[in-house]
Amino acid sequence: MDTVFVLTSGGPGTATETSSFYIYIKGLREFQMGYAATLSFTYLVIMIISLTIIAKVLTKLMIKE
Repeated sequence: MDTVFVLTSGGPGTATETSSFYIYIKGLREFQMGYAATLSFTYLVIMIISLTIIAKVLTKLMIKE
């Protein structure tokens, strides 16, 4: 989020917006705290699920070798 904010502020338009930067905009610029909290929680759940799958796949690959 910090690199996008410092370099382009999400511009031009919304071309370089990341999900964390979008959550920042909704929560702190537009004061939609409930929506930003929901997005953050959803992002957290998606990351936990995807990282768990990646860890299991990598563990299986390491055991086979």
